[in-house]
Amino acid sequence: SMNGGKNPIENGDLLLLERITAINAGSITGKIMAIEIQDDTGNNQYLLRKVSKFTNGQYQLNAHNPAYSPILANDSMQT
Repeated sequence: SMNGGKNPIENGDLLLLERITAINAGSITGKIMAIEIQDDTGNNQYLLRKVSKFTNGQYQLNAHNPAYSPILANDSMQT
């Protein structure tokens, strides 16, 4: 299971997710998002990241675990 603090997500738990688009995003700064990315072999991977926004409008995706470096959001990612 993932270390989710007071409300951990356990293996087998069902989650309700909403696809975020530019139209319905609103303010996503500070929210935890599930991000779909493709790895080097083209397989989908899913990451949970907290979103921060730079003054230039670019988004940074931050893992709760400090072992994972922040990544910059790009157009290939699905939220």
